[in-house]
Amino acid sequence: MDTIKIVNEIKPDPESGRKGEGCFFRTKDGAISFYYACVMGNTVKDYDPAKQVVIRSYDDGETWSDPVDFMVPGSVPGLVQLVCPSCLRMLNGDMGIFLCGRTDVPMVNGKVLCLSKDEGVSCYKIIDCIPSCYSGQFGLNNDRAVRLSSGRIILPLSIHPGTRKEQTGSVKPRASRFTSGHVIYSDDDGRSWKSSSDLIMPPFTDTTKGVQEGGIIEIKPGILKSYWRTDVGHQYTSLSFDDGDHWTVPARSRFTAPWSPMEIERNPFTGKLYAFWNPIPLYNGRKFDYYNWGRSPFVYAEISDDANIITGEIKTIENDPERGYAYPSVLFLNEKQFLISYCCGGLEERSCLAKTRIAKITME
Repeated sequence: MDTIKIVNEIKPDPESGRKGEGCFFRTKDGAISFYYACVMGNTVKDYDPAKQVVIRSYDDGETWSDPVDFMVPGSVPGLVQLVCPSCLRMLNGDMGIFLCGRTDVPMVNGKVLCLSKDEGVSCYKIIDCIPSCYSGQFGLNNDRAVRLSSGRIILPLSIHPGTRKEQTGSVKPRASRFTSGHVIYSDDDGRSWKSSSDLIMPPFTDTTKGVQEGGIIEIKPGILKSYWRTDVGHQYTSLSFDDGDHWTVPARSRFTAPWSPMEIERNPFTGKLYAFWNPIPLYNGRKFDYYNWGRSPFVYAEISDDANIITGEIKTIENDPERGYAYPSVLFLNEKQFLISYCCGGLEERSCLAKTRIAKITME
């Protein structure tokens, strides 16, 4: 039987009413850093001011340091929010942290790459990742940046309608929360960014959400699978056969789910793929509360090499229907162990996004 050990709980407090949606990173000295957002004030809302903080472990996740602010240059005009970190080792040895950075212009945000020469203590340079023809609201989950075997860095974004710049330079207001997938990539280690040739548009109607909060996994060199949350009871997937430039029309996967993202990770020590998700959709009659959003239970399983089917036993990580579990980050420690972080709030915290747990799981 797999063993699950809770090694840290990051709780809201009077200074920050919401803490979470983080990402692990192994530093050169062998330590593990965990970055996450602190939404400032007594609030749990998505768009309120937030800062990035980091805690560190020097014993493979058994114990953790106190949080320290992640320092970014003060010259970024109007920057009020940094959330949803994704960490990568850059080719020159720097540490790269991709963040959603929102300015004080209402509902305008982008994706930035923060470069660090001191293993994530501070940032010496910020690069805007959004192609210049777009402005407005983009979504990128935590722990989503991927470096392909070709060296390309690829990011699966959600883009809201009405955010493309007009010739006048004005920006249309956001029409709704309906979104499509929008993949961007860099072939020069993050210095410049291009858009994929295809948007990933939902092939279904009767939706207010579209496809959102995607992830990407490399099946084979040049062959990628993206997966996206929806509000129609399933994760949807799309394929690319040219390293992410063109994408097929998304199709319904075998992974049922509520309106909640899935994460697929490859264990680098074994090459096996694992999925982490909420398997029960919001069927008619299922209890749904504003603070848990139907995001329970929270499970994981080994899946096939093409990420199509579940090949191993489905293991439960959490199963409290009064709480919601989502937005995982995974770091494999060896063939049998991994760390996983996930949001775990409930009624007491006012939102499933307000509190975060870190667990250490030893597989059977």
